[in-house]
Amino acid sequence: MNTGRRAYVAVSRFEVIKGEIFKPPPLSNLQWPAILGAMGLGFCLSLLIFMDHNIAGAMVNSPDNWSVAEAFLTLMLCCLTL
Repeated sequence: MNTGRRAYVAVSRFEVIKGEIFKPPPLSNLQWPAILGAMGLGFCLSLLIFMDHNIAGAMVNSPDNWSVAEAFLTLMLCCLTL
């Protein structure tokens, strides 16, 4: 039941950290399996982005997706940007 009174919760204030919050670790402390793992994940991610870019570009530049109106609109947008 609602009695119309508000309940207040005592909460302590947080402290603001002054100075650097994020400090990158020294790279000399990294072990070689961590470096190889990061390189492998980076390669897979770059390959995924490359494939996605090529697939999307092939879908957009397909002759089935072009019409005279779309070509005209594309030309007009190119002229407006110049």
